Amino acid sequence: MAFNNLYIKGLPIPDSGQKVYIAPTTPGFGVRVSYNGTKSFTVQYRVKGHSKRRRATIGIVGDIKLADARERAQEIKKHARQGVDLLAEERRLEEEAQIAEARRDEDSIESVCELFIERYAKKNTKYWHQTKAIFDTCVLPKWRDRPIGSIQRRDVVDLLDWIEDRSGIYRANRTLAAIRKMFNWAMIERAIIESTPIIPGMSRGKETKRDRVLTDQELKAIWEATDKTGYPYGNMDKLLILTGQRVGEVSKMQWEDIDFDNRVWTLPAEETKANRRHEVPLSDLALEIIEATPCTGEYLFTSGRIGDKPINGQSKSKAVLDEKSGVAGWRRHDYRRTMATNISRLHFTRFVIERVLNHADNSVTAVYDHGSYLDEKRDALDAWADKLQLIVNPPDDSNVVELRG
Repeated sequence: MAFNNLYIKGLPIPDSGQKVYIAPTTPGFGVRVSYNGTKSFTVQYRVKGHSKRRRATIGIVGDIKLADARERAQEIKKHARQGVDLLAEERRLEEEAQIAEARRDEDSIESVCELFIERYAKKNTKYWHQTKAIFDTCVLPKWRDRPIGSIQRRDVVDLLDWIEDRSGIYRANRTLAAIRKMFNWAMIERAIIESTPIIPGMSRGKETKRDRVLTDQELKAIWEATDKTGYPYGNMDKLLILTGQRVGEVSKMQWEDIDFDNRVWTLPAEETKANRRHEVPLSDLALEIIEATPCTGEYLFTSGRIGDKPINGQSKSKAVLDEKSGVAGWRRHDYRRTMATNISRLHFTRFVIERVLNHADNSVTAVYDHGSYLDEKRDALDAWADKLQLIVNPPDDSNVVELRG
């Protein structure tokens, strides 16, 4: 009887186990019938150089046509005569493809950035959260799902163009520095890539040193606009203006570091750029803002679902300040320069201003002088708070009468 579809359809179902029916014209090819009624095309073959015969399933009858199954069996037997187990080779290639696919997912820019932050940045840099912010806002929007090995030099150029057009040279150069370190780390320490697409000379030119000092009118407009941004950013901006400390330090301000009795905020060494403990006297106005800040966790200005993290992404609140105040072309870091300039105008020495700003003192005397100069800093910050109040709430002189000479 011909080994055709009608013949296969009529094959009896065994009471138990399985039974194989071999096609007379194609040795080794046949149909296996199971006791549950399943019929499958099979092939039996022996790979050249091996004594053991092997049997493999080609497919379920009905899911694959008889002619296709017969052709597949002949292909398997042809490779076997040449010493190749085609099915085993295909399984190997499929497994390698799956491993490669999984590795591509692991080696995506997003995954490598996360690994870099956890394995390197958090352990070796104080301001790793700034690097993470650069990745989140400047790198991942363009490269998130791309394998790191697919990034070419032209991709880096296009990314820097995009950032420079949107945020300026400074931001582009900071991004270049962050991804240069990440690519070098991925190449040298992790062996994820064989080479880096970043070479010397890719920076966006010399950055102009900023000298922006906010005028009294601008400062008043921004202060009033902070009331519209609300908690947590409005309170943070006011403390930035009053204390003159860095954004990364104020944004991570913790309740346990505030001594209300002595009116001092102490920054641990690990939280300062200078890597030294820093005491910041708090004026009455600064304390008033702190006391009006809701306590929702260990940080004054919190984010996260349960308020367990300090705030980070601040671009949206800055955009609100720009819109509500009408002041353009400024950054939050300009608060420090504005405060220092005003303290200087109040006739405090540069030495005191540097102590307030926690700048490094590289003089020989500094090796021996470990004083905190808390009283001098307090006088300067109290005087600045008094002046600021006059700026944001100028006295009403409507009832002043000019006397004739």
